[in-house]
Amino acid sequence: MPKNIIGFNSEDDFDRMSRSVRKSENTPQTGQRQRRLYPVNAGGGGGLEVRFEVVSVDSGVTPKTAVVEVLSTDVGVDTVPEENGSNQITVYDKAGCYITSPYASLIGQEGYARYMHNKNDATNQWEVIQLCQP
Repeated sequence: MPKNIIGFNSEDDFDRMSRSVRKSENTPQTGQRQRRLYPVNAGGGGGLEVRFEVVSVDSGVTPKTAVVEVLSTDVGVDTVPEENGSNQITVYDKAGCYITSPYASLIGQEGYARYMHNKNDATNQWEVIQLCQP
């Protein structure tokens, strides 16, 4: 016996609509809740990432830079690009919001950087993507 459902032309239309609603219930949310439940770095892929500790800060340049000691890398990574031989790299604050004053208080702080390609000048650099503030 066909279903009498107001607003649908046939039983098939109702079934298609109900399947799409069930499917959307499992789709990740968007906005803040989505970023909290599904962090950007959770899926892997993308560029090389390191966890670091700040050794020194150069606040006289733009973008601001810091020399950092590499504490950990992605699994299976033996060599870190642009490492100076002392397990240190230079990281750049391209966003301008991580390496902020007071600069002396940043020494010893930990953070994360990703090796990224700058399309404007075709260079590869370590860019700060997170820095714990004192």
